[in-house]
Amino acid sequence: MNKQRILLVEDDDEIAAVLKAYLEKAQFCVEHAENGVIALDRFRMTQPQLVILDVRMPGWQVLTALRQSENTPIIMLTDDDDYIDKLSSLGTSANEHIVKPFNLAEVVVRTEAILRRTTHDNEQHVILSSRSIEINLARHRVRIRPTNLEIAQWLTMTEFRLLTQFVREPERVYSRDELIETCMLKGNTLPRTVDSHVSKLRRKLEEAGAANLLKSVRGFGYRLGEKKWLKDSANN
Repeated sequence: MNKQRILLVEDDDEIAAVLKAYLEKAQFCVEHAENGVIALDRFRMTQPQLVILDVRMPGWQVLTALRQSENTPIIMLTDDDDYIDKLSSLGTSANEHIVKPFNLAEVVVRTEAILRRTTHDNEQHVILSSRSIEINLARHRVRIRPTNLEIAQWLTMTEFRLLTQFVREPERVYSRDELIETCMLKGNTLPRTVDSHVSKLRRKLEEAGAANLLKSVRGFGYRLGEKKWLKDSANN
């Protein structure tokens, strides 16, 4: 599973090292920048999902620069509550503020919460398309193109997640372990349980007019049987 990327902008090497290690332990990929110039350069190179920024270094210039052209969520670290009000009065704000000295666990919890919220907000407007299928994540709808049938009401939640995953990256072969990780309750789920869910999903797709859409890859897993994801196929 791909790790979410965080850019940590902090000029105190000791604080940066501790915070970086703690975030990496929580399974984030962390890039550290010790000043604003390096931060903006690394932001462009790594395109992080979130920025953690020390307001005093001078973080507010970095915040202003990012807010002019980017919507990436930002957590500001500060040792002064009054500084937060000053930034707000200038029309510059972060998504979250954490006052030093901070609890490392709190930083992780806030980071996870923002990223969950951001991912959810982004996905609410996503429509995934292939030659045969269109999935509207906001409305929880699945349309089979050849027959124009809506089939979401036929699918279980696990089947909907599986189909979404396949359509999201149609050329990718997913192992059973990956599908358990991304689409199912992890608990005691066994690889053969994946086979059962995929078999039922395949049968429902065939009944709706999308035969041979899910392909088995012997000894590994499954993929969508279409080589190209047509983002504009709804208009064709």
